[in-house]
Amino acid sequence: MIPKFFKDRDVSLPKKALIVLAAMYLVFPFDIIPDPILFLGWIDDIVIFLYTYSKLSDYLEKYIPKKKNVVNFKNKNVVEDVEYDIKDKE
Repeated sequence: MIPKFFKDRDVSLPKKALIVLAAMYLVFPFDIIPDPILFLGWIDDIVIFLYTYSKLSDYLEKYIPKKKNVVNFKNKNVVEDVEYDIKDKE
């Protein structure tokens, strides 16, 4: 999904840079809250990840491969575009 996002010429450079900067922040050893502090060090990483996801989730959804004619409905796959007849017992 991310490689397709970066190859798309319609996506602006600031959106691509946001992903790169967020990834660099997660990997970079210096944080706002140092990671050795038990669990508190992950808070800033989680906030950066959630912020990036919230800003780009609408753009990234179109790069997720979808199954043809299958819709996920309440955790069950539903096939669309099928012809069928319903017969009444009366």
